[in-house]
Order: sequence, then C-alpha cells, then structure tokens
Amino acid sequence: MASDLTGGAGRKARAMDRPRSGLSLVELIVVLVIVVLVIVGFGASAAKQTKRANRSDVENELNVMAQNLSDAYYDLGNPVFNPGTDQAGFENFLKIVQSEYLGCEFDFDTVTPYANGFTVEIASPKDVFEQRYKCWFITVDTIDRYAMICSGGENTEIESDGYASGNYSDDIVLVVKPKVG
Repeated sequence: MASDLTGGAGRKARAMDRPRSGLSLVELIVVLVIVVLVIVGFGASAAKQTKRANRSDVENELNVMAQNLSDAYYDLGNPVFNPGTDQAGFENFLKIVQSEYLGCEFDFDTVTPYANGFTVEIASPKDVFEQRYKCWFITVDTIDRYAMICSGGENTEIESDGYASGNYSDDIVLVVKPKVG
C-alpha cells in the first residue's frame, strides 16, 4: 500500500510541475476590461478630435468669407439699403458679392428685411454639418454697418436670440466689420 500512496503523490507533483496552458477566467476578464477601457478612451478622444476638426473647418471657411466680404465692402463701399424700400438694390449688391467676391450662392428666396437690414442664407457651399450659413447685413445708415455670418454648429440650430449680447451658444459666428476706403 505504501507504494500506491507514493505513486499517487508522485503523479500530483508531476501535474503541478507542468506549465498550464491558457488563461484562467479571472485573467481573461481582466484582459477584457483593459481592452474595453482602451477602446472607450480612444473612442472618446477620436470624437473630441472630430468635433474640433469640424469646428475648425467652419471657422476657416467663415474667415475666408469674411476677408472676401471685407474686400467687397472696400471696393464697392459700405452698402446703404433701406430694408423697407430697397430690397431690390440689396439683392443686386448680393449678386455682385456672390459672383465676384465670395464664390458662394445666396438663396434669394430667403432674403428677409428686418429693422436694421436684411438676412439671407447661403445655399452653397454648406458647412461641414450640411447646413446653410446664415447672414445678417446691417444696411441702415444710422448705425455702423457690418455683417455677420454664422453656422448653427454641431447641434445645427442657429440660436440668434443671444447674438445682440454676444452670447452665441454653440453657434459659430463671425462678425465682419468691413474696412472702408
């Protein structure tokens, strides 16, 4: 009997000396948790980078439009159009600006007079969020004339209620105070 006990203990010792193959369940779960954390971290970082890149693209587009619009004001003069009576004159001004300066296409169906000037949307190009830029032109001669071009930003909603106080929400807004010769 003694030999049976020794033989049994010897088999157990040899089994423990062998390297085991594979991972235990705990080790596998730890590896999976680490992989998930890395993927989630990378995904959040990539989303932030995409958001920043989109906003930067819109800002760059607006800066180019602003420079070109400022050049138009310099060459053509700071426009004075009465919103109540001179919409046709304003639309003629826009036709010159779109073809000779901005290289964009205004949607003339969206030209709307308001107390200090006109609003209009740019039909093409659209911003990276696939929405139209909206423009405000101050054209009355009783206040400093300027223009604003904006994009609704990531939420694609133009929230112009706070613009007068400088609150642009997530909108991307560029105020163009033209250089006048």
